[in-house]
Amino acid sequence: MRSPALALVALLPAALVGGCSDYDLLSDDDSVPIPDDDTTPPPDDDTVVEDPEEPAIALSPDFLQFDYLAPGHSASLGAEVVSTGQAPLTVTAVEWEAGSSAEMYLDLDFVLPLVLAPGERGALAIHYAPGDVEPDAAVLAFHSDDPVHPVALLNVAVAECAITGWDGDFFVQPASGGLALEVHASRGDGTFDPPMVVGDDLGESYGGIVVADLDGDAHLEISAGTASGRRFVLDYGCGGSWEQREVDPLAFSVVGGGDLDGDGDVDLFGWDASRVGHTAYGLGDGGFVTASGTFDPAAAYTGYNQGGAYRAGDVDGDGIPDIVTYEYSSGGTASTGIHVHRGNGDGTFAAPVRVGQLSQPANGADLGDVDGDGLLDLWIGLDDDGDPGQSWVLLGTGPALAAAQPSFDVDPTVESGADQCCTGGARLHDWDGDGWPDALAGWATGSWVDPRVDLFRGDGTAAFGAPELVLAVGEATTTHLATPIR
Repeated sequence: MRSPALALVALLPAALVGGCSDYDLLSDDDSVPIPDDDTTPPPDDDTVVEDPEEPAIALSPDFLQFDYLAPGHSASLGAEVVSTGQAPLTVTAVEWEAGSSAEMYLDLDFVLPLVLAPGERGALAIHYAPGDVEPDAAVLAFHSDDPVHPVALLNVAVAECAITGWDGDFFVQPASGGLALEVHASRGDGTFDPPMVVGDDLGESYGGIVVADLDGDAHLEISAGTASGRRFVLDYGCGGSWEQREVDPLAFSVVGGGDLDGDGDVDLFGWDASRVGHTAYGLGDGGFVTASGTFDPAAAYTGYNQGGAYRAGDVDGDGIPDIVTYEYSSGGTASTGIHVHRGNGDGTFAAPVRVGQLSQPANGADLGDVDGDGLLDLWIGLDDDGDPGQSWVLLGTGPALAAAQPSFDVDPTVESGADQCCTGGARLHDWDGDGWPDALAGWATGSWVDPRVDLFRGDGTAAFGAPELVLAVGEATTTHLATPIR
């Protein structure tokens, strides 16, 4: 994970102003050392000069760095001796007082001592653990062995922080209660870090979640909406936290996304309660502008249940993304019709064409090249009726999709019935770095309750391996997952 930088302004008597950047000390002198011995604890020092006449240590305007890092990492401040006579100065301690957040604290594990002769510069590394709330002002106190000025106080104000983006892949599910989101970061081997709870508690649940590079910075962001139509973008940065901002609302339920108009920005698609299709065109900054009536899901709806593949993709081989929808007309063992809405290249779509059929109902779908032939395939399945928990793959042929063939079953002990286990869906993404899409499946272990998440690793032959538990019952909060759309 890349270290995000937090810009600071040091308000000294000379009103010195500095900035910071990832990793690099802002100095032209590459010989400035950064000590790496953090074994010496700071001494107890109760001697504090609240308002010294002159600072014993000051920060040069071209030599200020304060990297706001994740817990366990280090930050550094460049220090320059400006008033110590002829004797070297030893920095003995550094204290940090947050202006608005008592939760922000130094780990009190400093690189000491730092001995500087008059006029010399050095770098003092500080190890600390940030709290949940950023301070908007703070004081840094440098304790030294200068008998005249044992303490130099630096008033620090937080400037606008930098959005740096999250390095790597992750999936998202609504948090418990749906009033926040959980981010599960990939370790690149098919396993995931413990969840990070992100997002503001708005008093209403999040939905229509899409994970994609929404602003063209090659990092993933989260787009999420609420039942009232509000829309938000969450991006990583600003002191090691996820920042949330509101964008223009969307008056439809988001099904998925993709670059629908070929401009390089990720767009969203879905429909409203009247089955009117909408395209939300990405603006390249996480926001969207909506066009209504861009496709017609109602023409492929038989009155009971309808859904769509999470990502748009080129199903018919013409180089333009298409939308896939599915529907069935009743519960029980109703068959599922599969339709392709062929893209026009501008975010609008032709009338739906029925391209396939399942003998069983299905409740989720996604597109991906599961057999490695360069053509998009359709994964579909996981309903609680018919053969509960079964899924199928329809391989791409270029102009169409082949007949459905069985794929994995999340619970092979249940082969028939109604309102059984296994309602849910899966998302296709290469989680283990072998080049083949894996299926991350969220499914209910009972009738609409007790969700869990399993990973089925793809092997490039349209087959998937045995289930590997990702989130157990009690850890998974939903059967609806958002994974990266590339």
